[in-house]
Amino acid sequence: MRRACELEFSSYNILLSVVFFCIFTLSLIGNCLVIITVLSKTHRSGSITNFYLLNLAIADLLRSVVCMPLTLLSELTRCWILGPLMCKLVAFLQPVGVCASAYTLAVIAVERYYAICQPLQLRKWKTKKRALLTISMVWTFSFVCNIGTLFIFDSVRYRTQWTCDTYGGPLMNFLYQLYVTLVLLLIPLCVMVSLYGHVINSLSTAIVGDNPALTENLSIVSSSLSFRFRFQEKILIAKKKVTRMLMTIVVAFAVCWLPNFLWWLLVRASDFAGAPVWHSGLNMALTTLTYISSTTNPITYCFMNKRFRSSVLSHCAEMKRRVSTRKSNGKSVVPLVNIELVIEEMIYHTSKSCIFT
Repeated sequence: MRRACELEFSSYNILLSVVFFCIFTLSLIGNCLVIITVLSKTHRSGSITNFYLLNLAIADLLRSVVCMPLTLLSELTRCWILGPLMCKLVAFLQPVGVCASAYTLAVIAVERYYAICQPLQLRKWKTKKRALLTISMVWTFSFVCNIGTLFIFDSVRYRTQWTCDTYGGPLMNFLYQLYVTLVLLLIPLCVMVSLYGHVINSLSTAIVGDNPALTENLSIVSSSLSFRFRFQEKILIAKKKVTRMLMTIVVAFAVCWLPNFLWWLLVRASDFAGAPVWHSGLNMALTTLTYISSTTNPITYCFMNKRFRSSVLSHCAEMKRRVSTRKSNGKSVVPLVNIELVIEEMIYHTSKSCIFT
């Protein structure tokens, strides 16, 4: 029989370690690339979207770097060996990262909605100061709404070993899980579904000729019929890309998080009813799915954007040039590549960025 807190090199543990290592590596590389690219771009432009992408990458990195290794260690040893302080810290930082990521996604949804459906109102509050204020509010809310985990989580002895879990009664555990599901999942998910639904509906019903802003910009550039046809064709192609990306955003978020939250609601409800349904294998599978979300966000929001991919390649090429010119004291300049999302490239016209460039 396996002894308590003993690390066993079983096929399950090896497979789980490989899976976690792959997810951790992809999350680390993807989010670090986002951070490096966004920072280099943000220093030279006032792009507000970049601040939200940066915040999203930081929130995802928090969960990947802090929580993933400790979750894996706990699963491999089948107990908690790091003591009550680390238990409280990890139990606190885990939902903080989830909350910050979820509400950053919701903020991006709000910005996308105004950029497409209410572009004139967007220009009034789309400033660097308000973006930083919004990000600060997201993190403050994330810390405040999860402060309770510091008081209800602890190292709890279960039979012959220790585990990091809540030590309240079944009713309190169920109410806490209900609260977490509502605040961390349902509210931001409803915001995204509602706003992106309006965006997709607006894109599917809009016609270039019915949009005064686009019509005005179009007439300024050219009045030729052939140009209008080419411009409208680009709009239709871009609309398909935007719709696909928006659907991917909501589906990826729901697929990664909804099963885990519903599972824990079921676990707490069954404990309260006196008929436990705990299954460690299923729990670990759903937990792994939540960590995958840290890799899907960079792909969905950044790498689906052609200009962002070009920016990443430009930075990689620049790093090579710096290495090759360092010996000769040469100087190189990082090319300016716009990182704006496809939606803003399609709809939001400014003097610095036009849809057809």
